[in-house]
Amino acid sequence: MTNRQARAITGMLKTTPIGPLVRTASLASAEVLLEARQLRYTTLLLGLPEGHPAKKILPVSFREGDLYAQPREQIPGNRQWAECSNRGPWSLGEHLARQLANILPADPSEGFERMIQTTRNQFPGRIEVLPDPETLAAAQSLSPGLEIWSDGSRLEKGRCGAGIAWQEPGGAWKTKGIPLSKGYEVFDAELRGVVQELQVA
Repeated sequence: MTNRQARAITGMLKTTPIGPLVRTASLASAEVLLEARQLRYTTLLLGLPEGHPAKKILPVSFREGDLYAQPREQIPGNRQWAECSNRGPWSLGEHLARQLANILPADPSEGFERMIQTTRNQFPGRIEVLPDPETLAAAQSLSPGLEIWSDGSRLEKGRCGAGIAWQEPGGAWKTKGIPLSKGYEVFDAELRGVVQELQVA
């Protein structure tokens, strides 16, 4: 079939080898085209709103991730799509999950981020980014009450981290570093630092 199509496009002879014939005719194999359609369908399912019945085609461990799952919280066999063995039978959702997981550079076991459109409200607090000398002066003259100082950074390797600092009632300053794994943004590190500070306070 491919041979006939390529000859019809290029006008080459029957004796022309199939490899150069297909390359000259620019015909993609049916397998590649089918995989591309399956990947488009998988991303379409992941992009559906939360609670949409079609989204449930994909395994829950693929949609939501299982990084924070407690023992016996997941349905047995719910991670079959992530196993290395090629033995099926696979459900449609498991097959689609395997297809997408195979081309992703990151491990999808943490799930996928979803954007939520929130109502436009004004932030109740006040965020100030001061130059270094003013920051040091402000830190040395703290007013009573809770003040949060955080800093997040990201290494070239992709790892993130945050640092927190607080002052004990006796006046001694303490610090703590919070390393995060790959896949987080600097903003995530900042928020993680704020949460840790609130727990310390």
